[in-house]
Amino acid sequence: MVAFTAIRPGRNRRFPLREYSKADKTMNYDSYIRQAYRDLQEPDYGFVREALDAGRYDDIRPGLTTVGFSVVDDTEPNTDVCRTLIVGKDDFQAAVKLSFAGPFAAVFRLQGTNEHLQRIISLLADRGMSVLTDDVLSQAYEISLLDLDEPPTVYNALFSTDPMPS
Repeated sequence: MVAFTAIRPGRNRRFPLREYSKADKTMNYDSYIRQAYRDLQEPDYGFVREALDAGRYDDIRPGLTTVGFSVVDDTEPNTDVCRTLIVGKDDFQAAVKLSFAGPFAAVFRLQGTNEHLQRIISLLADRGMSVLTDDVLSQAYEISLLDLDEPPTVYNALFSTDPMPS
């Protein structure tokens, strides 16, 4: 069992959670998605505007820059339900997606090696984020999302209707 800290939805404060096994924490995304969207057949996207207005995850950027990463906010509010950061250092670049639906992150290496990728994942975990793997992100998820031509996935529900970066 691992003790996690999560970022409270709507705020940048952290609060302790009960102990979860890593599998329990990962599978808990369903309750966060249901709470955020309120209705999976007619989703309410109001949580995205609330998160943007509150500056959710603005506190993560300084942690990344302190250890030498450059950070560019690439959030697209028309397709993202997350904060999207492009993080770089030397010849490395990654897309870091921080879900507004719950304390979940997805990190996609765009170029470079895994050395810097592991540092980013550690920083996110230290801030209470559960970093989801590609196998979890690509799982089908029953929700009616706008502007989505393919069957929805966990990635779409937590992060964006844009295709998952490869």
